Amino acid sequence: ANRDSYRLPAIRIIAPAGLGASLFRQLNFCEGKAIGLQELQHLEHESLQPHFPTDFPLSAAYTQICSEKTKQIVDKYFAKPPQKRPNFERLGFPTPFASTWNTLQKPLVLVTVSMFGPGIPSDRAIIFLPNEEDNKLDKTKRSVQILEPLHKRKTQG
Repeated sequence: ANRDSYRLPAIRIIAPAGLGASLFRQLNFCEGKAIGLQELQHLEHESLQPHFPTDFPLSAAYTQICSEKTKQIVDKYFAKPPQKRPNFERLGFPTPFASTWNTLQKPLVLVTVSMFGPGIPSDRAIIFLPNEEDNKLDKTKRSVQILEPLHKRKTQG
């Protein structure tokens, strides 16, 4: 089937503050269905449509949202004492608080991630391309634990 055949029939209306209730009543009277942004994102995901701005990482809107989220994440991280927070440098995460889409050398493509077990990738999850060794793993096991050794600390100087 053509991906365009999965388009959601919708009109997006953004109303100024104070007019929401009145507009909602009028649309409800005309049998309009109102949904929130989170529900819209779920519908677009299920109909294989990209959601703006989260599926467009090089856009200005995505950059603005990410900078706001990054600030919240960094504040939450440094609110914990050093003993209670992970050392991302030793774990090998070069940029644990933000995505670095602008450093990619190749053009971006839209991909679909299929899960072999329960759960969904969390926000800022890292997805790696499999190598030859990964392809040889026993696919009958429900999960395979691959441990990476701790990285050495970089010395100042």
